[in-house]
Amino acid sequence: MRIVVLGAGVVGSTAAYMLVKDGHDVTVIDRCDKPGMETSFANGGLMTPSDSSPWNSPGTIKRLGKMLFDSNSSLKLNPSAIPDCEAEFRDAAEHPQKFFSPL
Repeated sequence: MRIVVLGAGVVGSTAAYMLVKDGHDVTVIDRCDKPGMETSFANGGLMTPSDSSPWNSPGTIKRLGKMLFDSNSSLKLNPSAIPDCEAEFRDAAEHPQKFFSPL
C-alpha cells in the first residue's frame, strides 16, 4: 500500500518507520528540509497528575538517575528494550532512504 505521512516530527517519523517496516511504500512530507526540525516546539514537557515539569529544564539531568530507578516515578524504563532500540536507530541512521523520501 502507498501511504503519505504528513510531518516528519516524532509521531510522523515513528509512524513512517513502522509502516515501512510493515512493508508499505511510505512518503513523508514536511515543510522543513530535514526530519525532526520542529519537534522541540511541542514536545518539551510532559504533563501527568504526579509530575508536571518540562523535560528540558536544567534540573532534569540531576533527577534522571533517581527517576529511572524510583518505582513511583513518572518515567519508567525497561532495560531489556534498550538493545532493540539501539539497533533500530542505527538502521535508520545508516539507511535514511528507507524511512524518508525527498520531496
